[in-house]
Amino acid sequence: MDQGIINIFKHHYRKRIVKKVLTHMQETTPTIVKTITNCFKKAGFTKDELVQDSDNTDEEDNLPLSELIKLWASYRIAINMDGVTFEDYVNVDTDVNTMGLPTDEDILEKVVENLVSKETNSDENESGGESMDETTVNIPIFDHAYSALAVLRNFISSRENALNMAYSSLNTLEEFVNKE
Repeated sequence: MDQGIINIFKHHYRKRIVKKVLTHMQETTPTIVKTITNCFKKAGFTKDELVQDSDNTDEEDNLPLSELIKLWASYRIAINMDGVTFEDYVNVDTDVNTMGLPTDEDILEKVVENLVSKETNSDENESGGESMDETTVNIPIFDHAYSALAVLRNFISSRENALNMAYSSLNTLEEFVNKE
């Protein structure tokens, strides 16, 4: 899902952040009272209604690559980010968990599963493998199944020759997992 429009949006957003930081670093004007007042208004600390800016367009979105590289070099030097490329900066949140934190119940369930599987393994080792006919099948929980789907989606997305049928099948699997 982190392709196309979202990736371009993140690229432009982070480019604006770099430009804004550089602009503010180069400004020598002190903060004026009006700026502070506007900040408090925007935060809702006054009874006056906020005035929305109707002009949200920015002509600087269409920077040539050479200018973008110069901007990034200036920004990187200014904040001591040696060895970090612009692509690294744009993709800083690629591996961020977007599903939320596990609940106490989820953590407890995983701990219990680990303890049970360790006990089962130690019992099998002590018995000398006599219970080869008895196999324990651990049924994965929703989080494991959903994580596996995410791994498959990343795998399919990384392949140039991926067929639409693969995405369709993956979507069908995802619908099934979500219903369970």
